[in-house]
Amino acid sequence: MSEECVRFVKGKFFLNDSGLTVDSRDVRLLQSFLDWFLFGNQEVIYFFGKGSAQRNLDIGEFSSISIPLPPLTVQCEIVARLEKELGEADRLAAKFKRVAELADDAFKAELDETFKALEDNSRRDAETRRVRLGDVCERITKGTTPTSVGYCFVESGINFVKIESFSEDGTVLINRVAHISPECHLALKRSQLQAEDVLFSIAGAIGRVAIVGEDLLPANTNQALAIIRTSKEKSLDVKFLKYSLCSCSVKEQYVPMQKTTAQSNLSLQNVSDFILSIPTLDAQRAIVAKLDAAKERCEKLKAAAMRGLAAAENLRKAILAEAFEQ
Repeated sequence: MSEECVRFVKGKFFLNDSGLTVDSRDVRLLQSFLDWFLFGNQEVIYFFGKGSAQRNLDIGEFSSISIPLPPLTVQCEIVARLEKELGEADRLAAKFKRVAELADDAFKAELDETFKALEDNSRRDAETRRVRLGDVCERITKGTTPTSVGYCFVESGINFVKIESFSEDGTVLINRVAHISPECHLALKRSQLQAEDVLFSIAGAIGRVAIVGEDLLPANTNQALAIIRTSKEKSLDVKFLKYSLCSCSVKEQYVPMQKTTAQSNLSLQNVSDFILSIPTLDAQRAIVAKLDAAKERCEKLKAAAMRGLAAAENLRKAILAEAFEQ
C-alpha cells in the first residue's frame, strides 16, 4: 500500500487481492462525487494502513470514513468544478514536466554533439588520438559481493557502493550506501576505491557513471561496477572521461556488446575495449569547462521547472481540499 493509494482506472481491468473497488449503492450519492472524495482523502486512507514491512488497509477503519452528502445538484456542481480546475492544474503540470525533460535533452544533445565533433576531428587532427580505454588506464577491475566470500553487511563501517548508491547523473546517494567491516574491506583489496576512480555500471542499469570523491573514502564496491583508474601520468582528465563515457559515442559501442541473461551486462574486457577520442589535456579541460557550464544552465532550468511542478501539485491538493470543506 503506497501513499498514492487511490487511482482512477479507465476501461476494463483486472484487480488482484491487493486492491478493491468502491461503488455507491445510495441514489443520493453520485459515483463521481464519491470517487473524487476518496481521491482527495488519500492521506487519511493511507493512515488506515497497518503493518511495517508492508502496509495493508484496515477495512474496518476504511469503512468508517464519513462521506459528506450534499444535494445531488451540489454534488454535480462540485464534480464539474473539480474536473475543470484539476484539468487546468494537470495541463500546467504537464508543461512544467515537459520543460524539465527538455532541459535534460538539451544537455544530452550538447554532450553528444561535443564528442561526435571530437570523433570527427580525430580523423584530421594529429593532437586528437583515437585510443583504447584499457591502454590509457592503470587498472580496470571490479569487486564482488561480500557474502560470496564469507562476510556480511553491517550497520556502519566502510562504505560499500552499488549501482543504486548513485543517481543517474553520478551523484552519491548517501542513504543508499551500504557498509562492510574493516576486515571485509581488507579482504576485498582488489576493489578498494581511490579518489578520482571512475565507476561505470556494467550490470543491470548499464552506463551509469560516477567519480569517487575523497568524502566517500574509505570505500569498496561490488561486481556490478567497473573501477576505472586512470594512469599515473594523468594524461586523461577524469571529468573528461566521465563525460566521454556518458556520450553516445561510447554508448553506441557498448549497446551491441551487452550480454543478456537474467539482466544485461558487460565484461571488463568490453569496457577496456572502448575507443575514445582524446585531445590534449588542455583541450580536455576546456571541454569539461564548457560542458560543466552547459550542465549548470540546464540544471537551473530544470530546477525552476520542478518548482513549478511542485506548485502545480500543491494547487491540485488545495483544489481538492477546498471542494470538500464545504
